[in-house]
Amino acid sequence: YARPDPSVLSVCEAALGALERAGAEVIETLDAVFETQPVMAWLGRAAPGSWRTATSDPMPWQGRFLDVAQLTASYGEQTTAAQMLDGEAGAHAATLRLAELWDRADVIVTPGMATVPPRVGERSPYGPGWAADYTLAFNLTRSPAAVVPCGFVDDDGDRLPIALQLAAARGHDLELMAIAAAAEATLGPIPHPPGVV
Repeated sequence: YARPDPSVLSVCEAALGALERAGAEVIETLDAVFETQPVMAWLGRAAPGSWRTATSDPMPWQGRFLDVAQLTASYGEQTTAAQMLDGEAGAHAATLRLAELWDRADVIVTPGMATVPPRVGERSPYGPGWAADYTLAFNLTRSPAAVVPCGFVDDDGDRLPIALQLAAARGHDLELMAIAAAAEATLGPIPHPPGVV
């Protein structure tokens, strides 16, 4: 359901091509895996826990949590039992949908993020989900995921790193780490821009 930035997608597709040339079998799948965005199911599961974590310490939230994390926790304070159960149902539906793909492939490969990160102190023009569109579903289903650096994009003179995300079925953590290590070895070290460590 993500709308990837063309520059990010281009770098990721080039990396995927390099993996395919090195012997990986790439299976094209649907552009959109989920019929509905799993964000509400994720909120139903994550927000109550965020609220409990945020309120278990008497210190004020400011300075401890980013605005978005405070928003999630605030939502959790008002989450109903019905919304929590809807979150569990949404997680189950997402797990079943992903199971169809795990029958066909060892990992699902996506961009790490759909867009370049916003500048410090600025909001992303992509919206509040700029960093989560490709990660949230795997978090919801408790599927292991890893990111592998794959190149850079130019953003108004800044070279920003881009990564592939590799996700596997729940319980396949060791297999995922082996695949991620092989992908990283194949793509090679990604040189840092001058002055960046």
